[in-house]
Amino acid sequence: MFLIYFCKEFFGREYKVKKIARTFFRVFLLTWLCAFFSTQNANAGVVLALSGGGTRGFAHIGVIEVLEEHEIPVVGIVGTSIGALVGALNASGYNSKELRSVIYELDLPALLSENTGPMFVFTGDDHNSKMSTISALTYKQSGKHGGPLGILTGDKLFQHYTQLMKHIEITDFSEFPIPYAAIAADIHTGEKVVLRSGSLPSAMRASMSIPALFEPWNIDGRILVDGGLVSNLPINTAKELFPGVPVIGVDVSDVPSGNRPINTFIDVLDQSLTIVMRRTTMEESQFADLVVIPNVQEFSFLDSSAADEIIARGREAALANIDKIKSLSTSAPNVVLKRQTTPAPSIVRDVRVQGLPDKVANQIRRKFLRWVNKPFDADEVGKAVKNMMATQDIATVDYFLERAYDGKVILVLDVRRYPELEIGLSGYATNLNPYRWLYLKGTARGVFSELDSVRGVIRLGDQWGFDVSYLAAPEPLNSWEIKLAAQKWILDTQRGKQSWERYSLGGQYLFRVGNVRMGAGAAYEHIGGSDGDDFIGPTLFAAYDTLDIPADPTGGQAWRLNAWWPNFDEVLYRLTFFKPLRVAKMWRTYLRLGYAEGNMSTGGHAAYLGAAEELYSISSRPIEAERMAWANIAFRRILKRSVWGIIAAEFFASYGYAMDKDYEKIAAPWELGIAMSIPNNIVNVKLAAMYGSEEFKVGFFLGVPIWDHYPLP
Repeated sequence: MFLIYFCKEFFGREYKVKKIARTFFRVFLLTWLCAFFSTQNANAGVVLALSGGGTRGFAHIGVIEVLEEHEIPVVGIVGTSIGALVGALNASGYNSKELRSVIYELDLPALLSENTGPMFVFTGDDHNSKMSTISALTYKQSGKHGGPLGILTGDKLFQHYTQLMKHIEITDFSEFPIPYAAIAADIHTGEKVVLRSGSLPSAMRASMSIPALFEPWNIDGRILVDGGLVSNLPINTAKELFPGVPVIGVDVSDVPSGNRPINTFIDVLDQSLTIVMRRTTMEESQFADLVVIPNVQEFSFLDSSAADEIIARGREAALANIDKIKSLSTSAPNVVLKRQTTPAPSIVRDVRVQGLPDKVANQIRRKFLRWVNKPFDADEVGKAVKNMMATQDIATVDYFLERAYDGKVILVLDVRRYPELEIGLSGYATNLNPYRWLYLKGTARGVFSELDSVRGVIRLGDQWGFDVSYLAAPEPLNSWEIKLAAQKWILDTQRGKQSWERYSLGGQYLFRVGNVRMGAGAAYEHIGGSDGDDFIGPTLFAAYDTLDIPADPTGGQAWRLNAWWPNFDEVLYRLTFFKPLRVAKMWRTYLRLGYAEGNMSTGGHAAYLGAAEELYSISSRPIEAERMAWANIAFRRILKRSVWGIIAAEFFASYGYAMDKDYEKIAAPWELGIAMSIPNNIVNVKLAAMYGSEEFKVGFFLGVPIWDHYPLP
C-alpha cells in the first residue's frame, strides 16, 4: 500500500500506479533471485592435488570420502603416481565406495609379480618357461634403448588399469565428470610432463613408473617415469589448470628418517625416492591453499595389506581440516561441473591398429571390422585385447576412442611389442632328480623381415640341449615355422639306465581354427647311441588356452595335443589338460590331467612316467612304459603377499598309471605332499615334502624346467 500511495503522490496519475508497481516488483524479484542463485552456485568446491607415496596413497580415498559426506564438490584433480591412479578413478566416475571396492580387490603383489608359478602348471606348452628369465640378468634392445630398464615390466598392472577404465570413451581428460591431469617425468630431459589427453590407462601407468622397479612407459615417443621425481605434490600444475579455484594438496609422501630400518632393496629404493621427492614436495606445498597430511609414514610404500587403516588415516586428516576445507570451498568462484550421465552408446565408424607392421595390423583390423556400425562394446574389445596378448610378440594392448567427423568413433588399438632383442639367463635345479640346467635364452625380431623372429634356448648341463625356431610371421597371421633341436637325455628307469642323443629338423604351418591354435608339418629325427636310427614323419599340434594369467592362473582352462607319426609306424602323442579355480581370495585349486602314447620298441620313443615331473616323487627313477596317464590336484593357500612375490602353502596329490603294449599295468605310483613357495619375483624357489608309493622325500626346486624334446610330443 505504501508503494501505491508513493506512486500516486509522485506521479499524480492513478492509471499509471499499478503498471509502475508491477514493473518495480518484477525488477526487485529478478534482482533477488539472481543474488540468491549466485550465492548458492558460488560454492564451486575445490581442486585436489594428490601426491605420490605408494600404497600410502590409499589415504586419498579417505579424504575423498569425507568430501563426499560433507557435500564439498571436487572440480578438478591433478595426481602423481598413486595420486594419479586414485585421481583417475575418481575423476572418471568412481565414487568413494567404489574406490574402496577397487582397493579391496586389488591384488597388488599378483599384478606386480612376473613369476608366481605353483607346483603344477600347464606343461603342454613350454613357451612360458622358455621366455621366463631372471629380470636382473636380461638384456633387452628396443630401438636405441638397451639393457634391463626395470625389475618389473608392469604389463599386468597396465592391463588391470585397462579393465578398470573400460567405461571411459573420452580421450580429453578435461571432459571427464571431474577434469583431470596426471604428472610424469621425461627420463631424457627431466621435464615435467602433464598428461591431459589420450589413453587414461597409459597416463596412469606412466605416472607410476617407479624408477628401477618398473620399466619406463612410452607415450608419443617420450620415455616417461614416475612424476614424483619432478612434482610429487602437483600444486603448481593444479593452480595453472584451474586458476582461481582453491587447491588442496593431500601429501602422503614419506619423510627421510634415521629410525626406519633399511633391510631390503625396496627399503633402499623407498628411502632414496623419499629424499629426492621431499624437496619438490616442500617447494610446491607452500603454494597450496591447504595441505592435508595423513599420518601414514609408518606404512611401507608397497604394502597393500593395511588398506583399511591407511584409508582411515586419510579420513582423520580430512576431518581435522574440514572447517578450513568448507571455508575454501564456499569462497571459490563459480565452476560448472560436468555431471556424469549415461551417454548413448558410441557407434564404431572404423578400427585402426597401430604399433605393428602394416601387414599384421591390416590382418587384425580386418578381423575386427565386424564391430563397424555397431555400438562400442567394452567387454568384447577386452576379450579381443586378451587374445592378442596371448601371442608371443605382443606385450600389451591399449585402446581408446577418437571422435570422427560424423559423431561416430574410431576404435584405436595401440599395440606395444616386445623388444627387438631379448637375451636372458635362467636355470633349474632340484635334489629330487639329476636334472641341473643353466639356460641361455634369446629372441630376435625383425631378422630378415619386419615380421619374422628367431627364438632359441641353450641348455647347459650333463643332459645338454638346444632348441632354435624361426617363425616367418607372428600371430594372427598364418605362418611357417622351422625348428632345429638337439638333446642328450640320461634316464635311470625301472628297466635300467637309458641314454640317447637326439638331433631333429622340421617345419610346420601354423594357423587357427576358431579359438584353437593348430600346426601341421613334418619332422626328421636322428637318434644316436646303441639304438641309433633315423625317423621321419608328419607332426600335428592343437592347443586351446583361455588361462587368465599364464604364470599363475586363477580362471579359464587349457588343453594341448602334440602328435608325431615317425616312419608311419606308431603314432606318438601327448594330451594334457589344465583347469585352475579361484575358490576364495586366498585359496586356489588346480587340476592337471595327462595321457601319453609311446613306443617301447624304439629307443627314446617310450613313454616315461615321471621324467617330466608328472609325479615328483618318482622323477629320479621314471617308469618306462608304452603308454601312461596321470592326474594332479593341488590346493593352494596364499599366506603373504609382497612386492617380492608371494609366500604360499600348497597341498597336492598325484596319481599315475603306466601300461605296456597290451594295456596291462606296469606301475601305479601315487604321492601326497605339501610345498611352500617363498617370494619369487626374481627367482622361483619352492620347498616340498611328500610321501607316496616310493618313500618319504624332502626336496627343493630352484627355477622353472623346460621339458621340450622336439619332435617328440
